[in-house]
Amino acid sequence: MQSLAGQCAVITNVATPLGYALARRIGMAGAKIFVTGTCNGKTTRAIETLNSIGVDATGSVMDITKEEERKRLIELVNSEFGKLDSLVINHQRNNIQGLISEATVNDCTDLCNKYITTPLDLSNKMLPLLQKSENPSVVLMASIAGFNPFMDVGLYSVVNSGILGLTKSLSQIYGKKNCRVNSVSLGMTTEDGSGASWDNINDDAKQQLEEIVPLGRVAKIYECAGTVEFLCGRSSMFTTGENFVINGGVSVRI
Repeated sequence: MQSLAGQCAVITNVATPLGYALARRIGMAGAKIFVTGTCNGKTTRAIETLNSIGVDATGSVMDITKEEERKRLIELVNSEFGKLDSLVINHQRNNIQGLISEATVNDCTDLCNKYITTPLDLSNKMLPLLQKSENPSVVLMASIAGFNPFMDVGLYSVVNSGILGLTKSLSQIYGKKNCRVNSVSLGMTTEDGSGASWDNINDDAKQQLEEIVPLGRVAKIYECAGTVEFLCGRSSMFTTGENFVINGGVSVRI
């Protein structure tokens, strides 16, 4: 039996490689899914491709970093499903690189809105729909840069630390409402949208990274999707406030 059969889920930013991988996995696990994306062409193609492989997918083109678009998303999901079992918040691609000492005020405003304000506000706005589920779950996508900062994506590292804190804080409040909140931190993963050295990697750099990963390779984008499926399902009903690291054995914590 499919692990998410009979459930409905929202996955954001399906036009990114990570967003599509998550939507595909959750949809193939049996959930009806509603997806968002900022690019009309890529979002439409993603929905069409998902439907062609048997996934019950619908969605809308929108930028969830804008409050009015988040409000519209709530209305669409309520109209489509009338409730929500899982909210998976995947982010747009990070385009702000470099040392944190070089970050501008606009950079800070942009990334804090994208990685902190947006998931917080969207989760809060979705909570009434999530409370209609028997097993509501929020999953926030993050990066190992939140544990150990990387100089080439300094500000991105800081906001990912914020996602870890947001996970802990929301889980304490939402737990009283029977809603779980967890996060998944990707390690060195190609096409993860982080803007870090491994995101779009050449062969020489890839070989150097593979030498420090105990499993001996850089991760593929879809390899985190099984963990997200687990966190959306009944097998994780007593799991909340946790961060799951998908890192090939590279140690970032005890």
